[in-house]
Amino acid sequence: MKIRLRFFVLVALLNCFYVAGNATHKTVPLYYHYINKAELAIVDSAFLEALIYYSEAFTFKFPNDKDLENAFIIACIQKDTQLARKFINQLALQGWAFYNVSGHGHSYPPYLDTNFVKSINQDCDSLFQIAKRSLPVNMRYWSILYEEDQRVRNTGDVNDPIIRSIARATDSLNMLFSLLLIQDRGFPSFEKTGYFFDDSGQVTNIAYSSFFLLYWHQRGASVSVIDSVVLQAVATGDFRPDLWMVCNKYRSGAKHLYGLDFEKENYTNEEIARINDNRKSRMLEPFPDFVKKAKYQKANLGLYAYPQIKFYDNFLFIPG
Repeated sequence: MKIRLRFFVLVALLNCFYVAGNATHKTVPLYYHYINKAELAIVDSAFLEALIYYSEAFTFKFPNDKDLENAFIIACIQKDTQLARKFINQLALQGWAFYNVSGHGHSYPPYLDTNFVKSINQDCDSLFQIAKRSLPVNMRYWSILYEEDQRVRNTGDVNDPIIRSIARATDSLNMLFSLLLIQDRGFPSFEKTGYFFDDSGQVTNIAYSSFFLLYWHQRGASVSVIDSVVLQAVATGDFRPDLWMVCNKYRSGAKHLYGLDFEKENYTNEEIARINDNRKSRMLEPFPDFVKKAKYQKANLGLYAYPQIKFYDNFLFIPG
């Protein structure tokens, strides 16, 4: 069985990754179909199967940040040299830096075999240097909005009515500028912006995360033009569905529409069918799969034994 699975991994590798720009409304659902299968396989500790599904998923669109990171970790756990090298090189090209490669950035998860990782990271530093030269152009504009968002919130007590009022006005302006930026330069997808690093060594996917943060600060607001833009980005694979869900869970009725209150409510079969339809329209996995993975992630503050692997943004589990 292992030999057969290994064969399929190698076959899938021949087609991994997808050709940039080829993602369509038809291929994006297939991407998330196989990502869901990969994550369910991880929950079941079927890591070789997870690699097969990740490799298949990555033929349909450029990997999301969390999916590429998870796939890399699983490839290292499986000691799959070809896939681990492919995934770590792709991470480096997106600006992911490792402490023992460039002296700053992300550290390797402690449960990985450091010697194995060192054996497949020979190209990372040169690829990281390419990212340093190319990616910041796409991120600079979003950094300005991010800094303004944080400046307002750091000037005083966010619970103060005046500060809160200023923050809301700033959020509205930031969303307006975001729309103009998207119109001029396209949506800040992970593929376009990658990760960001600064002189202090802080590494984050600042443009992608900045937009998420700006959009998250709109939670609870009335539906606006930005919502249709974000839904279009979800449909084209440029914005993660779980991040969309995080930003919209505060909308009236959203928790029931998408089954987020599974720990409090006992849904009927008819309700689950409607929830599945709603989730499918947003590229989210079926309700039973969501419950299985969400319970596992919440119980283990990440995933069992692998805390840097996660299926959903942790903001999704903030009460409220």
